[in-house]
Amino acid sequence: MFEKIKSMLQKEDHLDKSHEQPSGYKPPIDFKKAIEEHENIKTLLEKSIETGLTPEIKEACNTNNCFLKEWLDNPRGSSLRKTQIFKDLIQVHNEYHESIKDVISLIEMSKKERARDVLNSRLKISLNKVKSYLMQLKLLHEKNYELKQILID
Repeated sequence: MFEKIKSMLQKEDHLDKSHEQPSGYKPPIDFKKAIEEHENIKTLLEKSIETGLTPEIKEACNTNNCFLKEWLDNPRGSSLRKTQIFKDLIQVHNEYHESIKDVISLIEMSKKERARDVLNSRLKISLNKVKSYLMQLKLLHEKNYELKQILID
């Protein structure tokens, strides 16, 4: 059993798209959807700097509609909530949404250059951190599942 655990922990980092999830594994959240949703908001805001905000874009950027925020507020018993990565994700996710609000305010005030600056600095940095933390949590959750399966065998 020790050899199985050791080999599992020594595997190549498999955050790439070719990684297959362990058999029977069910993630606590759709990590891919959470990342895509946040990337899409950034793309919408980039377009909005040039074309202006629409009510639909403002609604899409509303924190209350955030798929990830729902899970962070109620992780449904996930052991991930006890990790530092999870706590860091909460903080950086809040920073991301604060940056969104700032970009929207600047667009509404017709301060396109300043909006672009915030989008390409604070928002981009926080988005990259959100994505990184989500991928780390995904890997951690998968490894934890694999370890439990080995211990059961």
